[in-house]
Amino acid sequence: MPKALEGVTIADFTQLMQGGFASQKLADFGADVIKIEPPQGEYLRSTPACGEMYKDESIKFLALNRNKRSLALDLKTEEGYQIAVEIIEDADVLMENFRSGTMAKLGLSYEEVQEINPNIVYVSGTGFGGDGPYADRPGQDLLIQAMAGLTTQTGERDDPPTPAGTYVPDQHSANLLALHTVIALFHRERTGEGQRVEGNLLNSMIDGMNQTYSVYLNQDNEYERSEEGIANVSAPAPYGIYETSDGYVAISHTPLNVLDEVLDVDLSEYQTEKEAYDKRDEIKRIIEKQTRKEPSQEIVNKLREKDVWVGEVNTLREAATHPQVEHNDMIVEVEHPEVGEYKTPGVPVDLSKTPGEVDSAPPLLGEHSKQILTELGYSSDKIVELVDEGVIVTPE
Repeated sequence: MPKALEGVTIADFTQLMQGGFASQKLADFGADVIKIEPPQGEYLRSTPACGEMYKDESIKFLALNRNKRSLALDLKTEEGYQIAVEIIEDADVLMENFRSGTMAKLGLSYEEVQEINPNIVYVSGTGFGGDGPYADRPGQDLLIQAMAGLTTQTGERDDPPTPAGTYVPDQHSANLLALHTVIALFHRERTGEGQRVEGNLLNSMIDGMNQTYSVYLNQDNEYERSEEGIANVSAPAPYGIYETSDGYVAISHTPLNVLDEVLDVDLSEYQTEKEAYDKRDEIKRIIEKQTRKEPSQEIVNKLREKDVWVGEVNTLREAATHPQVEHNDMIVEVEHPEVGEYKTPGVPVDLSKTPGEVDSAPPLLGEHSKQILTELGYSSDKIVELVDEGVIVTPE
């Protein structure tokens, strides 16, 4: 099948998760993402996970750079800069997520790129925004979780501020950058007009906490975390994780009278939603005293019969082999020239006519340098000269 973004060329200067995940989303649907890397490679190429590399490669890099082509290019040389300009001239999109001002130092600010390609969609991701009191600060996922308030909403009342177990601001910011890139391309398709797209981690985290912020801002009440770990600061009992005789189960929004019947507990004195919120810790202790007596699957089965919103609490190993995850084809195997076969999450959204797919592994550093320059019209002799001078890098 044709892919929705075939024919779209992206000059990709991104790095790390915010940028790399964003451009990968577009590559999955057919965009030609030309990853322009420094001669030593993007930072993530040399970043271990859990203290080690995976067969001499970074699994973090592999997770964020499939379906792309790599051009290893020294932008600080005159010839390297000119090659970047030639790519930008024919590109539909430029994506970058350096600290504010870095692209201007390279001679590739939005205004300078507009002179090269007036109708380009220029996408920037930063930590805090392109201007303002924090614009020059480095933005990083944990710092944003802390500064946006997420760490004070996670965990139990007496816990210290607790970060999420994954990179929430990075991931949400990447998804927003990809979404708004497509919105800008749609506008350009209708009008012929390019534009600048600016996103940042701080805005993304506040957007991701939309409901939490809205509740706080409009009800004049900064909700406290519960003593017993109710899973959302504004949710009433029983919303949370409950210990069982052999593990844990998650119980979501559920009428308390249903739990009375199924779990053989007495919650009859808690009649209103307000009581379920104000007494949430007390209610959770009553319920958990009972759930600790039974195995997880038995509790899940009994509650599912009553259409209660309940689920197993899985480890990563259990989740990755879950029958619904397997049915959805969300774990795919990719063949890489150096590490061989490795597994990674697949494309999460289905399109009936223009589906995305994993066509190729993340590129080796400079794997496509010669190919891309050939497409730009460079002769074989000139390409060899550029390799010898260190302007471009190839794997050989």
